[in-house]
Amino acid sequence: MKPINLFVAIFLVFVLAMTPFSISLAQRASSTQLAEAIRVARKYLNSNRNFASHEIEKCFTGGMATLAQNWDVLSPIHQREFADVFARPSTAGIAGRDGGGAPPRTPITGSLVHKFDTPHFRIHYSTNDRHAPPLDDYNPANGVPDYVDRAADAAEKSYRIEIKAMGFKEPYDDFWATNNGGNIKADIYLVKFGSLGLALNSGISGRFISAGVTAIPFYLINSRMWDYYGRSEGNRYIDTTIAHEYFHGVQLAYNAKMPPWTMEATCTWMESRVYDGGRAVFNIDPKYQEDLDQLIVPVELAMELGTKHKIFLLTPDKKSIRDDVSVIRIPPDEKTGKGLRWRIRDHQKNEEWTKRRIYEIRKYRDELRFHEDFDDIPDIDNIDETDGYHYYTGQLHDWFIIPDISLDETKFHHHYGSMIWFFYITERFEMDIVRKFFAKATQGAGREYRSFASLFEDYGTTLAEAFKMFTVWNYYTADRDEGRHYFNGNRFPRVAINPTNIHNSYPIHRYYNDKEMPEAFGARYVVFNPPEDGQVFEDFAVRIDGMDIAPIDLRTIEIAERREKIEKELSRLGSTGLRGWGVKFIVHKSNGTTEDTEVFTYHRSQEAQMNFQNFGKHSDITKIVLILINIHPDIEQVITPDYDQQTGKNATGGSISYYAGVPPAGRLTEPKLLKGENGGVHIEWKLEDLTEIKQIAIVRKRFELRTDTSRQTLKPFQNAAQVFDAGDRDNNGVPDGDINIVGSVEATDTNFFDSTTFQDINVNHKSFNPRGVAYFYAVVPISQYGLMGTPAIGQRSITPDYIPEDNQVAAAPSQTTLHQSYPNPFNPEVWIPYELATDSPISIDIYTPAGEKVRTLDVGMKSTGRYIDKDFAAYWDGRTATGERVASGVYFYVLRTTDYVGSGKMVIVK
Repeated sequence: MKPINLFVAIFLVFVLAMTPFSISLAQRASSTQLAEAIRVARKYLNSNRNFASHEIEKCFTGGMATLAQNWDVLSPIHQREFADVFARPSTAGIAGRDGGGAPPRTPITGSLVHKFDTPHFRIHYSTNDRHAPPLDDYNPANGVPDYVDRAADAAEKSYRIEIKAMGFKEPYDDFWATNNGGNIKADIYLVKFGSLGLALNSGISGRFISAGVTAIPFYLINSRMWDYYGRSEGNRYIDTTIAHEYFHGVQLAYNAKMPPWTMEATCTWMESRVYDGGRAVFNIDPKYQEDLDQLIVPVELAMELGTKHKIFLLTPDKKSIRDDVSVIRIPPDEKTGKGLRWRIRDHQKNEEWTKRRIYEIRKYRDELRFHEDFDDIPDIDNIDETDGYHYYTGQLHDWFIIPDISLDETKFHHHYGSMIWFFYITERFEMDIVRKFFAKATQGAGREYRSFASLFEDYGTTLAEAFKMFTVWNYYTADRDEGRHYFNGNRFPRVAINPTNIHNSYPIHRYYNDKEMPEAFGARYVVFNPPEDGQVFEDFAVRIDGMDIAPIDLRTIEIAERREKIEKELSRLGSTGLRGWGVKFIVHKSNGTTEDTEVFTYHRSQEAQMNFQNFGKHSDITKIVLILINIHPDIEQVITPDYDQQTGKNATGGSISYYAGVPPAGRLTEPKLLKGENGGVHIEWKLEDLTEIKQIAIVRKRFELRTDTSRQTLKPFQNAAQVFDAGDRDNNGVPDGDINIVGSVEATDTNFFDSTTFQDINVNHKSFNPRGVAYFYAVVPISQYGLMGTPAIGQRSITPDYIPEDNQVAAAPSQTTLHQSYPNPFNPEVWIPYELATDSPISIDIYTPAGEKVRTLDVGMKSTGRYIDKDFAAYWDGRTATGERVASGVYFYVLRTTDYVGSGKMVIVK
């Protein structure tokens, strides 16, 4: 290379090294997140202040990362204010690579002239100013403060576990940094400031793409933790803080633009990977005593005891729970070469546990107790090792008390508690899954959930399935921990259940608008207890109804762009499950056991129901827990049919409601199917018993030979449960898209015309064959409380004629039909579309759920035709007959003609 080119290359490297990694766009912070980042930066700039112990925060890294990632959107005033916030601490006049020159502008100045080197770290500290750590030098008495020794040991252990044992990338060295601390070792500065720790970057490492950049870290660790927590407890905070902050440096080697919540959550999780409290060994056979110091893990002793021994499951207070389990030796994996593993054999259920507990192994009269975490980390555990779990109490309490909040939220320090997500995925799948997630993130895969979606595909499942199961695991903590979920579940707090969501009187209905429902990737827990009077329900139903993702009839969306957007949302739901609502149930049995089950909401209407038999205080089922799971990642608004993309009008955050009680007793006859003259299907049935029926829903199941491949799957609904939800035949956690509610009519109606056939099929696909499509139908009674009764299931399928939509418009409607109002929800105005088979006067009544009439819309005489778009559909301005605005909530609309009555449901959200 020519000298001039070498100079230019070196110059460019130094320019990059001095440039904050924020110059590229990352995930944009909300105004609240940016305000929090500004608060953190100001507190850091104010480090000359003396902070009380309660003012010391856990970690400033997340806030500083948000500030850096959003630097270009800061005002010039803020940019000037924080111009020096990312600089290294000055060392009293020492600056530059060789210690010469004027000191740089920096938030922290001090006499950090003392250095202590370990194999991988250089620790900078002072002995004569406010930043000086306690100077006690007793253990070891080596001329270095014990505080520094403790930090050095913690740093090297963090390196050993995180890099060598767990295989994460080593943070980049700072060879090219203008101020690199004197060598290329990782620099730790012991200083006094408003946080326990902070990891910052010295510049870009050289990898720079639009969605990712790697950076060079340095670390700040609070030098006065003994003042805040005492020496013994302070040492443990030193341990966990350095494990936490060093892992931030690891993250910068993958992608400095990872979402802040994943950075903080994984670093907090890592604290207990480096410091897991060791494995307690008691009453060891005397012949092993002399070799105790050479043991890597006590479980190796168990190897010598044999491959199968009786063990006793113990509670934390060492009381035996069960004695019908054994420890089973699992040989090394032939493909991966992973070493010996131990699993627990449950003889009661004849299955192996991969979950963890405290075990007591007995051999004759000798006794060996050990606590094996099975985390695949060959860490050497010292006596009285710090237990990282001990320091999760407050963070997990704050997280579990508000499970409604989104997993990626950073308010209320929620992101620290989100470490529970990483406990879940590592304990359910494998420890290495976090490293694999980082590998996905380093490619700049986009939104964090997209990286997770790709990750779980490698494990044969989906993000939707994994997150829904996560909410189940979160129920089994504290005194509910039964040993099959979290390893330390008994040490985690209970998930909070709002008293308003605990019921024992039925029927019950609850509705939550977009301000009240769980946030995206959040969950709400609802408990159904049996009535106190001892009543037993032979059949007890729980129904869920979320905001519609799409109208039943897509033709009600006149603008092609809007319809295309909704069709994409439906396609996304069908392929990933990342849309709409997930619904899990945990069922408590009278024998003390529990089981979890699930229903899958219909794609378009987001409804589903599950029935339970023999629910009562002294019956088979003694308690039912419903988990409502919002799985709308990275989406804040439901796009309604009338959504205005430019103004944002007619968009909503959605809604969710649930109903519980006894289903209606009424019965209908099996439906008969007839082809429509211009496409579609006529469905007819008879009323056997109208008891408790308010409406009748028509549920349709589609068969398509192109996708179902074999006519062996051409079967009607096999039972009521298959009618009540969308199902999941391939067990991937994603609801199937072939079952939907296609309409509803009044209780006294005995027929319905389905004009929406072929709308749930890609008719533009090159292999589309209308003769390879068939539909089955069921008609279902609905009670006034919204519960579905016993469905009448049609046993025959029908293949309707395919009429392209352009031709359908020209044909007159063969049956009067009321369609879903739009937008739904709405505020303040709404349109109600319908079709008329014959000329008729039209009126529409608006009712509250209690049956109170709010308004009558006298539409007048209308001729045969379709009244779909806004110029023709019925209009309501959201006011009562006296001109007052109606309140938020659910409303029913009933259309009446000379020979037809139809009803629908709509929601107003303010």
